[in-house]
Amino acid sequence: METNYKDMPFLAETSFLNADLIIRSKQDLLGFARELEQRGLMTLHVDQMEDCLWQATFELEYESGNDRFDAILSGILDCIEALPAALQEQWRALESRTLDLGFEAGTETRHYTRYIRPDLLNRMINTGLVLAITIYSPVNG
Repeated sequence: METNYKDMPFLAETSFLNADLIIRSKQDLLGFARELEQRGLMTLHVDQMEDCLWQATFELEYESGNDRFDAILSGILDCIEALPAALQEQWRALESRTLDLGFEAGTETRHYTRYIRPDLLNRMINTGLVLAITIYSPVNG
């Protein structure tokens, strides 16, 4: 039996959900995570992975969604740019720095376009961020 997604109103529109900052390091990230928390990021997890690298994932602590897109990107960049010199060195020494933008695919939106302003792109480049985009498919209720 085929599911008729059009009868599921919670899946109607494609939308921006949130942005995660994901960092990986050979060094323990617990202290670095505390520093980022003091600057406005919320730690979602800090763990040593199977490949022996440490990974930490963060979000901003305030509301997300389409209308907060620019504010979320800018807020994450503000936190990174506010790191003191010693922590900036640790930031640059990370194995990877990824800003993962999460979107939920809806069933009513044929196409969805989201623009990132050049000033935000330049800030991402200057902080050494890799941009990732994650699309979450509709979930059967």
